[in-house]
Amino acid sequence: MRRSTNSIVLFLVIVLTAAMLPELARSQSGRGRPKVPTPSPGAPQPQPVTIPASASVVKQEQVGNVSRFLLRNGITVIISEQHSAPIAASVACFKAGTRHEPETAPGIARLVGRTITSAGRGPIVELRSIGSTLRCDLSFETSTYSLVTPSGKIKEALAAQADLLQNFVVDANQLRRDATRLVEEEKWNSALWSDLSESFGQEPAGGLRDSTKSAYSLARLLNIASPGNAMVKPLNIEKLALITDDQVEAFYRAHYRPDKLIIAVAGDVVPFTTLVQIQQLYAGLGAQAQPISEPARNPDRSAKGSPPTASTAGRHADQTNAPGPVQPSAPSPTSRPTETEQPTLRYGEDRGDLNQSIVSIGYHVPGPESKEWAVIEVLSAVAGVGRASRLHSSMVDGQMAASRVDSIYLSQTNAAMLVFQIRPAGDPSGASIDKAESSFFREIERLRHEVPSEAEMLRAKALLEKRFIDRTESYAGRARQLARSEAMLGGIGGAPDYRAAIGAVKAEDLQRAAGKYFVLFNTSVHEYESLIAPPRTFDAGSFSATVLAWAPEIARPVAAVSAPASDPSSVPAPQRGVERSAQQQADMESIQPLPVKDFSTLNGPRAFVREDRSVPKVTVALLFQGGRLVESETTSGTTELMLRSMLYGTTRRTGQQLAQEWEQLGAEIALVVEPDFFGFMLSAQSRNAEHTLKLLRDCIEDPAFRDDDVQRARIAQIGVIRDSRDSSLAQARELLTRALYPGTPYGLPPHGREELAVKLTSEQLREWHSRLVKRQLPLAIIVGDTNGSALVSSQLAEAFRRRELDTALPVRVPGAPRPTEQIESRRTEQTAAAIGFVGPKAADGAGQDAVRVMEAAMNHAGGRLDRELMDKGLAVMASLEGDSLFAAGTISAEIVTSPGDEQRARNALLVELEKLSKNGLSPDEAAAAGALAAGTKLDALQSQGRRALEYARAVIAQQKASDVDSSAERLSKVATDDIKRVAAVYLKPTSSSAGIVRASRPTQPQPK
Repeated sequence: MRRSTNSIVLFLVIVLTAAMLPELARSQSGRGRPKVPTPSPGAPQPQPVTIPASASVVKQEQVGNVSRFLLRNGITVIISEQHSAPIAASVACFKAGTRHEPETAPGIARLVGRTITSAGRGPIVELRSIGSTLRCDLSFETSTYSLVTPSGKIKEALAAQADLLQNFVVDANQLRRDATRLVEEEKWNSALWSDLSESFGQEPAGGLRDSTKSAYSLARLLNIASPGNAMVKPLNIEKLALITDDQVEAFYRAHYRPDKLIIAVAGDVVPFTTLVQIQQLYAGLGAQAQPISEPARNPDRSAKGSPPTASTAGRHADQTNAPGPVQPSAPSPTSRPTETEQPTLRYGEDRGDLNQSIVSIGYHVPGPESKEWAVIEVLSAVAGVGRASRLHSSMVDGQMAASRVDSIYLSQTNAAMLVFQIRPAGDPSGASIDKAESSFFREIERLRHEVPSEAEMLRAKALLEKRFIDRTESYAGRARQLARSEAMLGGIGGAPDYRAAIGAVKAEDLQRAAGKYFVLFNTSVHEYESLIAPPRTFDAGSFSATVLAWAPEIARPVAAVSAPASDPSSVPAPQRGVERSAQQQADMESIQPLPVKDFSTLNGPRAFVREDRSVPKVTVALLFQGGRLVESETTSGTTELMLRSMLYGTTRRTGQQLAQEWEQLGAEIALVVEPDFFGFMLSAQSRNAEHTLKLLRDCIEDPAFRDDDVQRARIAQIGVIRDSRDSSLAQARELLTRALYPGTPYGLPPHGREELAVKLTSEQLREWHSRLVKRQLPLAIIVGDTNGSALVSSQLAEAFRRRELDTALPVRVPGAPRPTEQIESRRTEQTAAAIGFVGPKAADGAGQDAVRVMEAAMNHAGGRLDRELMDKGLAVMASLEGDSLFAAGTISAEIVTSPGDEQRARNALLVELEKLSKNGLSPDEAAAAGALAAGTKLDALQSQGRRALEYARAVIAQQKASDVDSSAERLSKVATDDIKRVAAVYLKPTSSSAGIVRASRPTQPQPK
């Protein structure tokens, strides 16, 4: 009997233990937590709310965690509820962009946006006090006003945003100042790419936004392709000066109406509470306007919304009855038809003070309103997205005719284009541009006649899916994507809809689209070359003849081609991991991340993991100390060339095979070349993390360094060096570091010197790899959708074998610099200057926090530099930045100004910095700056890549990785005395150095 009782007890213990194990596992991995706190039983009951009739809900949809509401007055409200970070983003999008500007008032939409976000307005100050700023982005179709705020302040942020958008007041004097400032900004192109990327709803592939030269060439291409209806309209001070207050007021009244407004909120919010507040705040917007019907939905892209649940329907039961009479909105009288077809090739060319020529080539294609949008998206990826794309494989890795090729689908409604940007390789004073262009058109002709292979289709779709995840990684990105989807398509389609549409595209569809749109007469070309390049004698006709010589069939119709049979000898696609269902992912989106944990192994790398399931992506950084820190004047750039060459193949795989495998699994690799450390950052869909990390591990441990591959890597690095020199601000920063740290590694160029790069051999790179990589264990940082230490144990713990380890690296600590200036003259229209001081080192956490708060006080709309320099017309751009290094630190202030205002702007800047060092910040100003610094930090840390680098900097500076997770809280508590102390120690005007790229004379023409 006793034995039987013991057996029963043992059985019950086993059953209970087995039942508890899943719950324990869920708790340890971060799953199973409530999305919102459960109210205590004794909490007071909420008071009933009153919703004005004009803002009552007439229609509701629910897709996963996203809710869409149409209000009676025409406003569309979209709320995406997530709780993985204590912040929220709000985007107010009006369907009122440059396309709606009258012919007589070009630039008026930008003037309205600048008036709304004017630094002197009270709500701007209120937003800063709660840790937020309002950003305005103008596009061809829309004007978007976005903010990010701590979730505890979302109520105040929404109220300030609504106040700014509805209480529109025009000040004649401010209008004139804004007009002048807009023209100066366009000369520098400071806001141009921001407008373009917002217009087309995505960041450019390959980092086009790094260069204002790229933005200028792209803007010129768009104007060449559509001269009668430019997507990017050049501003003119004479025309802007003629715009009256009444015209600005009339434009606002005509277009800032409720039926043109979409409000998207994403983040740590309670949907019902947020909806009610929006209804109350915007009930009076456009009170004179007629009610608007539900906008037409695109049947090809409409959201597959499920009916409201009983609980959500009950919440609004009193608001969804009797919607009343409705009538469609009339088309805007200022809206003109877009130009989507052209009879012949269009051509234009410009010269500038360039080190790297840029060729932009575009084709009119259908926009997102078309059934073909997904086909064009995949065609763009097959052609030019990723290292294994057709154009990169052929032009960069194959013929070495270009250092870089980028492709982007500018998916604007009724005005879409598929654009390619090419950086020709070789000497900009030679004929390299012809080689690059001929290679491009031959490859385009091949696309017209060949059906892409199954592997190409798999690669393109995987990369597109991953980049969609990238765009919606942050709450701000998610809110912008939701607002754009509604504005362009009338729906809230998310990742499942996007994936389904992309997945349905067939290879034959791509060949038919290429044959249809990649034709000679539909081609537009802009060449942007150096002043020292041989003169071009082309016009549209002669360029067309040259293209026909390169690709004779490009002007003829192309018949549809059947997809080839699968090649059994081809390399099979790598095995993909198991994907979560849409419901499983929706459940994961609000799970709070776990704190960063140290999973370092005994004989392996140090490893830190932060588990965050909010997006189905993981980022892994494998980093080594040294790099630029151990370079010299004779070895500058060696580390970066070594890293680039390592990605071009192992002893068992070629670079092309590696790129294909990575990209077929939706993975991308970025170089990390910091002053104190170097390595790689892998970003991949989480279901494929193990296989992609294994490939990267092989590249680190077993690189081939073949001579041809080193040459390919060298061409790419030289292109980056030239691009960096073409950015006036980047060059000013380089000159400043040279002035602050002469004769030390910190003063070396970020990407090395071209004259050294051309001489480095594969044998030298092998020796550099043996010295730096094979004598260290990497630091591994893993952030994202991962399962605790799983990746560490399976892929990293035993993967790095070392015979000898260096216990320390020689570091030359920079001495106290003498104030000096490094000046370079350029034939540009504006001067860029970086004024710098030695600042606190990375190990000085308190000093770094004080610098971050000083940045917040000085920067952004309403900051000191905005009020005292930019708003007064002394500078086009002004900002303060701190850079913490292992052996040094820098505080730099950067300005862009007209040549005549350079000295006045610099003096005004030094006055503001001196005020900081003498007086610090007032208690109110310090509290507002602390809140803004904390909010900015929380927003930035939503990026897995940025968070991984922050962890790495902390560990290398011998601080705790967990300090990064608490950084926002620390910033909000920085005291006024700490700010004054740090400013007094470092911001001494007599100890400042400068790097200046000074304008000599204007050469860059304004777009016509």
